[in-house]
Amino acid sequence: MPAIQEEVEMTLLALGYTGQEVIQALQAVSKDANMSKNTNAEDWIREAISWLSRSTQL
Repeated sequence: MPAIQEEVEMTLLALGYTGQEVIQALQAVSKDANMSKNTNAEDWIREAISWLSRSTQL
């Protein structure tokens, strides 16, 4: 799983999210039982961006 998380992290950083936001999003997404088994980086990126968009509205 670390390779996927690294890819997701690099993508989110490239999109302008901060390191702290990326870490929080990865932690949140990895807690999802379905996502923890998912090896598709694009799905992880989508979930992370979705989580980030919800968390910034709070």
